[in-house]
Amino acid sequence: MKKLLFLALAFVVLLITSGCQPETSSEPNTKRASITPDVNDFVKSYKFPKLREKTLLLNVPEQDFQVFQIQYGEGRDCEAGCFYHFAIGLKYNNKIGWVLIKDYDDFNKNISPMYNVDSNDKYLFSNDFSSGLSINPWGEDVYQRGFLPLLAKDPDTPDETILKISKFMYIEEVGLAMLERPIIYKNKEILTWAANLSYPDHYEYAKVSSKAQKLLNELKD
Repeated sequence: MKKLLFLALAFVVLLITSGCQPETSSEPNTKRASITPDVNDFVKSYKFPKLREKTLLLNVPEQDFQVFQIQYGEGRDCEAGCFYHFAIGLKYNNKIGWVLIKDYDDFNKNISPMYNVDSNDKYLFSNDFSSGLSINPWGEDVYQRGFLPLLAKDPDTPDETILKISKFMYIEEVGLAMLERPIIYKNKEILTWAANLSYPDHYEYAKVSSKAQKLLNELKD
């Protein structure tokens, strides 16, 4: 009987002590990480009206790399579920800048500085970056609407990266910017593909395909 009581007591103690152990999390590193103090200071310096929250979309500590989002301002269309102004920023080593601003009232229409790409931003050009960001539910949209235009427009983006992302030229802002790059407007294969962008439900392809066709004609001449 004493042996049974001892075993029962031991079992109860085991349950209690195991419940007191620190929880381990299988959540992505981004969810457990914090926005760095320099990013907090950067955001505060803009004095966004009614700043609501700052969220990490991607955190790569070994690269000192964070993609962050803020929401601010009054809620809009709250009868259907509020949405807010937002901005996407990037911290990479000692550089911080904005990547995408969506301000419905143009409060920050001329906000600066936008992130300044340079040839040493190796992780920004990597497949690890794009695949890591895509894990976030909003990551693919942020990549296409924010980072692709940034890379397409910046003269310091390497040609190999431009060629890699040329498959996204159907996005008007990306396509028009890339058609200014020699590595693109001298490439017959890419121009032919872009010139043939034609989908009935995507009228925005027209500007890209028209310009690509013009460049293709000039290349043939």
